[in-house]
Amino acid sequence: MAVWGPAKLAALRLHGNEREPNPGARLPPQTPPPRLRRWIVSWGPAIGWAVVLFLLSELRSVPRVVQFANNDKIIHFGLYAVLGGLLAWGQAHEPLPGRHTLPIGVGFLYGAVDELHQHFVPYRMPSWADWTADAIGVTVGYAVVFTLFVQVRRVLRRASGRS
Repeated sequence: MAVWGPAKLAALRLHGNEREPNPGARLPPQTPPPRLRRWIVSWGPAIGWAVVLFLLSELRSVPRVVQFANNDKIIHFGLYAVLGGLLAWGQAHEPLPGRHTLPIGVGFLYGAVDELHQHFVPYRMPSWADWTADAIGVTVGYAVVFTLFVQVRRVLRRASGRS
């Protein structure tokens, strides 16, 4: 037998053993459980940015704003530094096992899969140098953002009187 919450029971009209919706009653909006909500807020930005990176790697040609030698490596570094920072955000709010190795490893792996994906996009090709720039970007972005979180927490603890 199903367990019905008070709001759902109030919104149902009982006829014998059958439950029929009461057309005049409104059910409360369904919200995800707090744990799921926290996970979405923690890891959703990194997942969203990974989707953006995937869509960018789908482009057949990438517009070049400034032309100089290896400028694409700087772009790879910057885009993946954002991913690293968002992975640090997720790890700071809803930690995964393995402290720092798992989120950074996920960033490395995503960069590798993204480079492999470019093999299947016309006029694009994978590059070890691009993946290296991705991996360095993930590491630097993660380290900078996680260090900032540690510093902010330390300042907030001192301000609240806790050591």
